Parts: sequence; C-alpha cells; structure tokens
Amino acid sequence: MHAGCSDSGRPALASNRRQHLRAFLLRLAAWLLRLFRRPASRKVDRSISRAWIVRPDHLGDFLFATPALDRWLQATGNNVHTTLSVGTWCAELARHGPEVEHLELFPYPGFTRNAKGQWWSPYRALIRQARCLRREQYDMAIILRFDHWWAGLLACLAGIPHRIGYDTDPLRHCLTSRVPYQGTTHEVERNLTLIDHALTLTGYAPASSDDGFPDLIYHVQDKDRDAMTTLLAEHRITAGLPMVIIHPGAGAAVKEWPAQRFAAVADALIAEMDATVVLTGASGDLGVAWKVAAYMHEDALVLAGQTSIGELGALLEGSNLVIGSDSGPLHLAVAVGAPSLHLYGPVDPAMFGPWSAQPDRHRVLMVDCDCAPCNHLDFSPAELLGHRCMETISVDQVVDAARAMLAGNRHA
Repeated sequence: MHAGCSDSGRPALASNRRQHLRAFLLRLAAWLLRLFRRPASRKVDRSISRAWIVRPDHLGDFLFATPALDRWLQATGNNVHTTLSVGTWCAELARHGPEVEHLELFPYPGFTRNAKGQWWSPYRALIRQARCLRREQYDMAIILRFDHWWAGLLACLAGIPHRIGYDTDPLRHCLTSRVPYQGTTHEVERNLTLIDHALTLTGYAPASSDDGFPDLIYHVQDKDRDAMTTLLAEHRITAGLPMVIIHPGAGAAVKEWPAQRFAAVADALIAEMDATVVLTGASGDLGVAWKVAAYMHEDALVLAGQTSIGELGALLEGSNLVIGSDSGPLHLAVAVGAPSLHLYGPVDPAMFGPWSAQPDRHRVLMVDCDCAPCNHLDFSPAELLGHRCMETISVDQVVDAARAMLAGNRHA
C-alpha cells in the first residue's frame, strides 16, 4: 500500500434503500404505462421521422458522444428530424459539435453541480418536461448515458414509442430496446455501440468516419481564434516560445493534483525550456488557478474565468502542450489536436481516457495505488483525507513527461 492510498479498498457498490425504492417505483411506473397504453412494436422501420437524443453530462462526456452523434447524422441525413437534448451548462460546447437540426437545453437534475433542493423537485420537473416533449411527437428516444433512468422515465411519460438505451438497472424498465452494457470499454465506443443499434433498428447502415477513426468533434471558430490572438498580444505573449497550458481544476476534488505541484512543474518548464505558462479554468476554478500562481517563483498568465468555451478551444488549439488532471478541458485539448498530458487517479483511463487516432500525442500518467482505478468520485470532505491517490504522482514524473513531449513536438 503506497502513501496517499486508502486502506479501505474499493468502495462498496451495494445499493442503498433509496436506490431500491427508485427501482421499484420505476418498475411500477413502466408496468402501469404498459397496462394502459398500447405497447410499441419491437420492430422499427424507416417510418421514424423524429428522434430525441439525450446526453445530460458536462464537457468531457459530451465530447465523448460527438462521434456517435456524427455517425447518426451521417446515416440518417435529412430523413430524420433530430433533436439533441443537453444540459444548459453544455449549450456553447454543443454548438461547436455536430450540427443537429434542433438543440434542446434543459437543466437535468443531478448534473447542475448546485446544492440539492427539495426531494420532489426533480419529479415535478419530470412531469412538466414530459408534457413539453409529448407535444413534439417524437418517434424514438436514444438515451446515451448508460444509467440515466430520469431521461428514460421522461421519454416513457412523454409517450415516445421507441426508447433505446443500455440494459442497466433501473433504466431498463423504461426502455423498449435494450443494449447490453459493457463496462470495460471506452465511453466513445459505448456511445457508438448504442447509436449503431438504433441505426440498425431503423434500417440505416451505420456510417463510419472518412479516415476510419471516429474522432472527437469540436469546431474551432475564426472569431474565437481572433479573440485569443488579441488577448495573448495584450499580455505580450512572445510568439515562437513554447506555450504550455496548465488546467489545475477537476470536476471532483478526489481527482485534483496539489496546486504546489502544478506550480513546481510550471517553474521547471519556464526555467528549463523558456516556456510561457497559461493557467486556465472556469470561473469556479479561479481560486485554484491563483493558488498555483501564488506558489510559483516564475510568472504565469492566469486566464481562468476569462475565456468562453469557444475561446478556450482556440487557446488550446494554439498551445504546444496541455497539462492537467482528468477533466473536460483536457479532452477538449484532444478534440482540437493539442498535445496533452493527463493525470489520472480514481477514474479508469481505459474507459474515460484521451480518445485519439494519435495516442502518442496524448500521454497518461496513472497513480501508483492498488485501489486505483475505483471509478468512485463522490467522497465527502471528511473521506477525502483517506483517498489521496493523486499525490502518488510526483512532480518529477510530470516534468520528465512534459519535457519529452515538448522536445518531441519541436522535432515533429
């Protein structure tokens, strides 16, 4: 057992009472709906004209869904009116992805990262949204997230006759067509598997990308490139020197690497390679970004909270290396083709790691813990003291990897 690792082993996965009750109520709801409504035919054909695809997550998981969305749009063309439903927090990102006919924004409960409200609020929102969806008269619903029972029940209550998703509990009770869940494959592959199943049911041949590899899709816009060029010029960033982006924030506290270590890496790259270091993040990452800057002996440009998603994509695109813990912006770096160095701890990179046809440009450093990866992120503040696996990644490891990647990029 290494320092920083929990001595409690892998977290228990047993369902609690609330989960059992939820599964029972979903089974009951699905049974009642089947009882009082004419069941949908298991056979689906080209009469499908309106499809509703939902992916409620944040930046990284949405990017993992873009190859599947693109495959669906290529195969169905103008024959199917497709609505993509995403969380309101994902609006700008979705507008840079595959071009769907209609983008629906909805604040999906459980993904808002806000404090939980009254227990009945998600169910009240469910009923209201089901009424709205019913008016759209969709023929098919595709729930891309493997465990999103809320969207499954929403599609069921909205009367969407064909509902496709993964055969997981309790989502399976709301579906008319279930796909076996393979928990050991990459999330991109899982999304593609589900879309291929939906295409096969509707009689369309799945279309593959031109080069044979389904890349993440993010379109950098010229206006964002121009904005970042102007911003960097205002800060007198010298052209020709390597620009390293460090994104110190992460979506969960257990995935964060210490700010002091990011600072040490930044200082080393500035001293050894004359690099320009830029610290990025959303407005909620301002604290950790400035904490890194405060620990540094050299100067860094702090742009956390100052860029839109579009501008961040342009900034990453123009960088020589992006370094950070497992997070959405690191996957955005992959999507725009920037070399990236990912620090992984509790999350399994085989399932949620960088996805690229050029894996040598996107390196992963994994923690040295027997209990990793556990894929468990919801630790309470008190529990975090026993789950410090990220600290087993040393400053020297990151500096050595970054140095090699920067040197390789210069000679590429």
